[in-house]
Amino acid sequence: MKSFKDTAGRQWNISVTIGAAKRIKDTLGVDLLRLDKPSEDDKLPLLTRLGVDELLLAEIICCLIGEKQFAEHNVTEDDIRDSFDGSTMLAAQTAFYEELIDFFQQRGRDYLATAIEKQLATIDAAAKKAETILDKLDPKSLINGKTFGELPDSLASIPGR
Repeated sequence: MKSFKDTAGRQWNISVTIGAAKRIKDTLGVDLLRLDKPSEDDKLPLLTRLGVDELLLAEIICCLIGEKQFAEHNVTEDDIRDSFDGSTMLAAQTAFYEELIDFFQQRGRDYLATAIEKQLATIDAAAKKAETILDKLDPKSLINGKTFGELPDSLASIPGR
């Protein structure tokens, strides 16, 4: 069982179990145990979709938290959603992926645990690459239309034309 805290300092525990997977499937129509398969409504495998669909990930995490913890903290699902800022979502996502990795390793599905680990590494690498590209952008050049260097005054000035 993994845990994280929200913006109100409340600790939430999440555990991936067969029961939790069934609740998620019944509530959201998402089969958490079929990460490598696209849903009927989506062409992306679930593992890929989880990396790009923040709202779906948040809803799955709310299902994993469950009614019992909502009652213990005397909150509603809307209260939970409102207490999930960026850093809380990152902590919840990390706890979710770690819990999912543990579940599949314990289940003997190491290839799925490895796929999740690769997904995390890919998300991290893509974020770093995007930061590198954005750091190199010069806003003044963009405004002046010089995104790819200097342009010739006319096509006639291009050699070989």
